[in-house]
Amino acid sequence: MLLVLTALRGVLRMIPGESHFHDVIVLGVIMLTVASTARTVRGMLITTTLVLTLVVCLEFGRQFEFHRVTVAATVVVILCLVWCTVVVLGDVVRCSSVSLNEIFGAICGYLLIAFLMGASYNLLETLYPNSFLLRPEDTGPGQMNALVYFSLVTLSTVGYGDIVPLTREARSLVVMEAIIGQFYLAVLVARLMGSYLASTGVRVHRSEREDVA
Repeated sequence: MLLVLTALRGVLRMIPGESHFHDVIVLGVIMLTVASTARTVRGMLITTTLVLTLVVCLEFGRQFEFHRVTVAATVVVILCLVWCTVVVLGDVVRCSSVSLNEIFGAICGYLLIAFLMGASYNLLETLYPNSFLLRPEDTGPGQMNALVYFSLVTLSTVGYGDIVPLTREARSLVVMEAIIGQFYLAVLVARLMGSYLASTGVRVHRSEREDVA
């Protein structure tokens, strides 16, 4: 589904006018959260509450364009992303055996962390302007796009330098994300891949022994 989000982003960016990336991320988070939590009543209650709150905030934001409503909608988006990330990574960590589902879950969790930090950067820039050094074309409707891009670059520790954190709060968030990105790949993904390859090798070895027997 995250691949679908990426494709939708490319399509919607070709539409002139206001950026739709924010709404696409919201829709994707809602879909993934509902699909992941439908088996528990508690999960459905949390999901329903977040969805209803988000819809109300976005509708008020479109109708009245209040700054506080925009901030509230961004906060709810962050909460949706946090909840979705916890659900996905919780399933990955609790797995007793590693399969391709857990590998794909870890990849989705990695991308969700990037979206989460991008939304956090967007909230920080909205509350405290000039927290990041952005190009003129990256402000306004394109701000969320730019900061999600910056989040992906930071999480992967590429660091092109076209967007720069200026304030102490922004730098703290950026450093935290860079550390998370390194430990995520070095610890979680590496452990999952090692367990998956080991279990695959054991199954292949057993099948070979059965064939010989």
